[in-house]
Amino acid sequence: MPSALFAHGRRLFTTASILTVLTAIAHSLGHFAPPPTDEPTLKVLAAMGEYHVPLGFGMSPSMFQIQQALSLTMGITFAAFGILGLVLAASRDVPTSTLRRVGWVNAVWVAAAGATYAYYRIPPPLISTALIELATLSWLLLPARREA
Repeated sequence: MPSALFAHGRRLFTTASILTVLTAIAHSLGHFAPPPTDEPTLKVLAAMGEYHVPLGFGMSPSMFQIQQALSLTMGITFAAFGILGLVLAASRDVPTSTLRRVGWVNAVWVAAAGATYAYYRIPPPLISTALIELATLSWLLLPARREA
């Protein structure tokens, strides 16, 4: 039986899931790219590496290590949600009504992430989440031929 990924009523959901995975890939590439070498950035990175926060269990990571862990978490989380969306969309056993519920959950978390990036004025993830949200809300709100 062929995949249901691009069946009528699932295309925009699939598109949003693909955009989520692409965002994870782009973010991860940026995370592992060589850091800038300008003097102000080097000073900030050095200060972050020198400042340690005691968090218990004998662990005292630097602010740089905390930032790195949180940055990796974004890529991992976006990849997981995107892949989960693709797996659900590809299964003909998953009814469109279930995908709609997942779509609404996705719309909420992507909007919250986008609002965070807007508040902190970080354009790359703001643009990515806006595109994901556009595809998700289009799928949820535009009339389409949906399968049962």
